[in-house]
Amino acid sequence: MEALSIEQVKSLYQISSPNTRNHLMIRLAFEHAMRASEVCSLDIADFDLTTAVVYLTLKRKKGSNETVQPLVPETTALLREWIGSRRDGYLFPAGIAGRQGGNRQGHITRQTFFLFFKEYCVQAGIPKHLAHPHCLKHALGTVVIDTIGIQCTRQYLGHVSMRSTQQYTHSNDAKASAAVHTVLKSVGLSGTPASAN
Repeated sequence: MEALSIEQVKSLYQISSPNTRNHLMIRLAFEHAMRASEVCSLDIADFDLTTAVVYLTLKRKKGSNETVQPLVPETTALLREWIGSRRDGYLFPAGIAGRQGGNRQGHITRQTFFLFFKEYCVQAGIPKHLAHPHCLKHALGTVVIDTIGIQCTRQYLGHVSMRSTQQYTHSNDAKASAAVHTVLKSVGLSGTPASAN
């Protein structure tokens, strides 16, 4: 499983910031671990805009559970700027009319998302094998699992099966050994490996 690093995500945030739509799509994909198709098909009605904290009801695809998540303040401000006075229709409508919503035929396509994302990755010096919006979803799962644990990560990502969440655990011998030594030291036992005779 390939995931972007946090530094790479920060670069994409910076590079995409002049374009409100593209920047918002990237933020939503990363911060809510969304698939490209889930971002593209978002409806304004999926967001509760009645309070200062905006909540997103995310109807995940591929059999995952529906989740309700608050947006971070920066993304809330960007969302409100993007939608203006609109209160219905797709968040990212297709066609030249864009945010004005003049084209009610459908929403932006995954291919469009992929193309501008790929271009931003080139600008950020991100390798080709990571130049796909799905790497944003993996990036969030990878970065949070060690801090919030596998159960909370599973809940946030809407996974039905724990097996789906386990892909984000990237423990290695050195990391695991360091963790065990810390625990041993905290309970009054030596956390230092014995010397070889």
